[in-house]
Amino acid sequence: MPGILIFAGLHGFLAVALGAVAAHVASGYFDEKALGWLDTGAHYGLAHALVLLAMGLDPNHGRGRFHDTIAWLFALGISFFSGGLYVMALSGRSSLAGLVPFGGMLLILAWFLVAAYGILRWRSSRAS
Repeated sequence: MPGILIFAGLHGFLAVALGAVAAHVASGYFDEKALGWLDTGAHYGLAHALVLLAMGLDPNHGRGRFHDTIAWLFALGISFFSGGLYVMALSGRSSLAGLVPFGGMLLILAWFLVAAYGILRWRSSRAS
């Protein structure tokens, strides 16, 4: 499914670009809190961009609702989590702060479902 690969590329791009801004450029423009938001968003964004890349390249992608649901939870979770942190850092507004924990909850749910998916696949491989 190309949508997941698009999310992977965009989040990977944003994570590297905004992480570089936070590390090399932003210290004169942003306070410590905003730099922390950029840094945290970049770390989580890059890690989950790699997850999305792996899921998008997985030959099973698009063949099962469970697998695809996990991929979209990761995509939406990182969009809200890192995206919210990026917007707060770059705009100086914390009005979108509620998006960050919502995105975090989507990521937690996605990781839980990865474990459940693994258990289901393990059980089915043992049964055959």
